[in-house]
Amino acid sequence: MIKHYLAIFCALDICALAVTTANAQSISMAQRENELSVLTRKNPEYDALGSRFAGFILHANLTSSITHKDNLFSTNENKTNDILYKVSPKLELRSDFAKHAASIALSAEKGMYDDNDSENYTNYSAKISLRADISNRARVPLSIGYSKSYSQRSDPDDQGELEPTTSSRLFLSTGLGYRGANIDFLVGARLNKISFEDNATASGAVNNSDRNRDEINLSADLGLSKNKVIAPFIYAKLNNVKYRQQFDDNGLERSSKSFVGGLGLNLNTHSSLLSSTIRIGHINREFDEISFDDVSGLVASANISWQPSTLLALNLLGSRNISETTLDDFSSSVDNSIAFNANYELAPNIFVKPRLSYLVRDFQGDTDKDLKRLSSEISLIYKFTRNLWVSGEYEYIRQSESENHIDLGTFNSNSFNLSTKLQL
Repeated sequence: MIKHYLAIFCALDICALAVTTANAQSISMAQRENELSVLTRKNPEYDALGSRFAGFILHANLTSSITHKDNLFSTNENKTNDILYKVSPKLELRSDFAKHAASIALSAEKGMYDDNDSENYTNYSAKISLRADISNRARVPLSIGYSKSYSQRSDPDDQGELEPTTSSRLFLSTGLGYRGANIDFLVGARLNKISFEDNATASGAVNNSDRNRDEINLSADLGLSKNKVIAPFIYAKLNNVKYRQQFDDNGLERSSKSFVGGLGLNLNTHSSLLSSTIRIGHINREFDEISFDDVSGLVASANISWQPSTLLALNLLGSRNISETTLDDFSSSVDNSIAFNANYELAPNIFVKPRLSYLVRDFQGDTDKDLKRLSSEISLIYKFTRNLWVSGEYEYIRQSESENHIDLGTFNSNSFNLSTKLQL
């Protein structure tokens, strides 16, 4: 399947590159982003300007929404519908320096259900980002963040619990980036510390401490400068997943190491009408558990953005990768996904955003299991003023499994959302 995706992506890239290059105007990338792109241009009448002081810009917003869900617990039978009320404040303070950069981002989301208050939740996150410009071409980024969230009822790793499972994530990342006249390179390192709180099912307690893990990711990219129309590059990634508890409750050692290496290609027309990044590589993942087979094979990703007019932006994404899972009897899952989304400006203050995605998860174990998920949504954003936006959204999800497995559910759901956003 992924080979067909990549063939389509490459064909689209070649055709769009030929068209946009032939019709390219003498417009710089910065000018297009600031003045022409529907994704990035600012309209001072309808887009928040923020508050400036002492070299910083403060952006703050408060989103309130009401959502009707017709299948709260993501079940195939005996569906439960409910109404969810959400309040989501966000705060971002970022620098406006000529050199170097710093930002702080804080967010929270409080969800309250009308009938099923056991599903109520509070998510929150905090992130600090710094960037040191050690020269005109070299930069050192540094980020640290923390988040707490609740699992979705459709998550295969959290099935049958009386309440959504709480998890927290602490991360630290840094690296070194260089953008030259002809060569770009980027090396990075990231540490993730992931923890889960215990839960319970109707039959007893659930010990989630055997899911707690630390992940160390190292990566490197080297290639021609992204400023060029066609810029090939090579990349490599090393990932070490270490579970803090050597054996899980089933006596399995889930820690693993993986290495990915491959080739990539950046395409970018001078008018920025088309930009894309394609990666194709090979992964080898080895598990400490002797009963788990190593996973190796093709991995790939593609991200193609095309802006055929100043009012429309199209985006096509596809990927094939290996994902973590703690399901009994499974070591991991091979995920193939494709997604399409668009952003269309009906008027300077009205935007339509449709999205369609499809995911196939092939769980690796003694007997392979497939999980297929189709998701479609459309949203309409109406900007009354720069300080008040109103939006509506509809989402449909259909999930199916290849075989009857206790943790892999078949269901479909519909949700309708109305929200208001107040912002500085």
